[in-house]
Amino acid sequence: MRVLLVNKFLERRGGVETYVLELGRVLAEAGHEVQYFGMDGPERVVGNEWGIYVPRIELGGRQGLARVADVARTVRSRTAHDLLADLLRRFQPDVVHLNNIHYHLTPTVIEAAAEYKAAAKRPVGIVMTEHDFHSVIPCDGCLNNSTYQICDECLDGRYFRCARRACVRGGRAKSVVGALESAYWHTRGVYRHVDVAICPSAYMRGKFEAVPEFSGRTAHIPNFSNVQRAVRPAKKEGYVLYFGAYNRDKGVGALAEVARRHPEITFRFAGRGPLAEVIRALPNAQDLGFLSGDDLREVIAKASLAVVPSECLENSPFTVIEAQCLCTPVLGANVGGIPELVKDGATGRLFEFRDERDLERKLVKLMTDSELLERYARNCKEFEPMSCEHYLGLLEDVYRHAQERRPHEEAA
Repeated sequence: MRVLLVNKFLERRGGVETYVLELGRVLAEAGHEVQYFGMDGPERVVGNEWGIYVPRIELGGRQGLARVADVARTVRSRTAHDLLADLLRRFQPDVVHLNNIHYHLTPTVIEAAAEYKAAAKRPVGIVMTEHDFHSVIPCDGCLNNSTYQICDECLDGRYFRCARRACVRGGRAKSVVGALESAYWHTRGVYRHVDVAICPSAYMRGKFEAVPEFSGRTAHIPNFSNVQRAVRPAKKEGYVLYFGAYNRDKGVGALAEVARRHPEITFRFAGRGPLAEVIRALPNAQDLGFLSGDDLREVIAKASLAVVPSECLENSPFTVIEAQCLCTPVLGANVGGIPELVKDGATGRLFEFRDERDLERKLVKLMTDSELLERYARNCKEFEPMSCEHYLGLLEDVYRHAQERRPHEEAA
C-alpha cells in the first residue's frame, strides 16, 4: 500500500512529530511504501523523492501588508494545495494520512486530497490523526488563553465566542482569525472529506463525535509506543523529571513554583520553551535542554518520578506512555486522556486538575515514601501500551475502511 504522511513539520520537535516519524518507520518496515509532505527546512529529516514541499513559513513578527498576507495564509494556502496536488499526481498513494496541518498547511490540503480521491480510478482513503482539538474548535487545546479556563463551547459551531473572549493564544486579533478560519472551513464542509478521524483518547473521541462533520466517522486508537519496555526498573537517582515543552499550558509554571518551595527535592527538566529562564533560576533544578532518543530514555528511566502537570486538555501524551514503559511512575493531572493511561494508586497518582496544592501534596508524599515509589515502579511492568504491531493492524483496518468510503458520501 502506498501511504502519504502529511504533517506541517517534518523534523524532530514534539509528540506529533514523534508519532509521524515512528509511524512512517513502522509502515515502511511492514512493506508499505511511505512518502512525506510538509514544510521544507534545514532540520527536515524525512521527505519525498520528488522534493515537493511547502516553503518554510514563519508566522508573526511582520507588520503591514506582509502581516496581512501571513494571516491570510493561515486560513487558506493555495500554495500548499497546489504542491500537494502535484505530489499526489506523481506518487498516486492509496491512503493520504493527515496529521497537524493547521496554520502552516491549512485545510486546503484536505481539499487537494478530496479532489485526488474523486478523480482516482481505484479506492483511495483519507485519514486524519487528531493530535489536538483544532479541527472542531478554534483553540487547539480547548483553552481560553485570555481567562485561562477550559472551554469547549464552540463545539456547537458558534465560533464568534472565541473572537469575543480572545481565546486563542496571542490575543484578540489571532482569536478573530481563529474564529474566521473555523467558520470558513466548517461552512465549506471540508472535514466531511476525512473518511476516518483517529482519536488517540476516548475523551477526544467523545468531543469529535459531538460535531456533525465527524459524527460516525471516528476511531479510537491509543498512541503506540516505540520504547522497549523495561524488564525491571533501572537504578533510580532520586529526582523528579518533567520532559516536554516549557509552556504555561503544560503546567511548567506551577511545577516550578512547587520546586521553589521544596529545595530538598531535586528536579530535572528536559525540553525547551519560554519558561526556560524560570527553570534555570531554581537552585534545585537542572535544565537538560531538548533531548531525544537514548539520551532522553536514560533520563526517564533513572527518574524516581515523572510529572505531567498539564493545565490544558491533553489527548494521549507520549510522556505518560514512555515513562511507564521505562518503569518510572507518573504523577499526572486528572484531565483529558491522562486518566486513561495512569492507573491511580498503581503505576502513579492523579492530582486534581489545576490544583497546585494537590500537585505539591502528592509530589512530596511520593518523594518521601521510597517504598511506595518502588512499588509503583514495579507495577509499571504491568503497564500495557499499544504496541507498534497492534497499532499497525488497527491502522491497516482503518485504511481499508477509508478506502471503501466513496467520494459522493462525503456530502451526506
